[in-house]
Amino acid sequence: MKVVLILLCLMAPLCFCTDSFCASPDRLSEAQIQKGIDRIEKAAKEGDATAQYRIGVIYGKGVGVPKDKAKAFEWFKKAAEQGHVKAQNVLGIMLSNGEVGPRDYVEARKWFEKAAAQGDPMANYSLGLLYFHGQGVTKDVDKARKLWEKAANKGIKNAQYNLGLLYYSGKDAKQDYAKARKWFEMAAAQNDTHAQMILGLMYEGGEGVKKDIATARKWYDKACKRGFNEACAALDRVNGQTRQVIILEKL
Repeated sequence: MKVVLILLCLMAPLCFCTDSFCASPDRLSEAQIQKGIDRIEKAAKEGDATAQYRIGVIYGKGVGVPKDKAKAFEWFKKAAEQGHVKAQNVLGIMLSNGEVGPRDYVEARKWFEKAAAQGDPMANYSLGLLYFHGQGVTKDVDKARKLWEKAANKGIKNAQYNLGLLYYSGKDAKQDYAKARKWFEMAAAQNDTHAQMILGLMYEGGEGVKKDIATARKWYDKACKRGFNEACAALDRVNGQTRQVIILEKL
């Protein structure tokens, strides 16, 4: 008889999967959820790294069990020590955020580096943050930029936005509006509202681009529709400017 294991899908929204279906936890009975958790935990105790990572997520999010970050951390560490790349990255995040004790940037860097060595783009992004802020390492903006570029080219929108901001502000790198616009557009395409807002400002003010109120309005509108209040205010402003131009043209 074929044994069907209920596994936890580690993507939002969380769902429980078998080899034939995937359902949200609220569609399963408590008994089914508990059975799935028990089987994952059994596999984790037997040394399965993927199961250890999954049970870490279960305790970290409190799915079917009381939320327990200390237990989550223990399971993530077991999986990370076996080379599980996602566990290594999550472990680094928990250490850098101080989720189970004082912040430990040095230890966090160790796990980020292990994950980055396996090509994990989020680990490159996180390492970049440590180097940018000088946390657990000597501050090195150029190294942070290179790490963010690796992550950004793999689609990590936070890295894309940070690169855009780096070139836009000109504070920690030579100001370059063309490069800033390139990275902001990549982040904006993934619905990063801050990137959309700044693109609106660039087009409204003609920063590195030809002044274009219609394009500015487009970006403000996108960010506003996603709940960015500052973008809504900017949209009202440019719409008001447009109305004034139309009225003056009719006089």
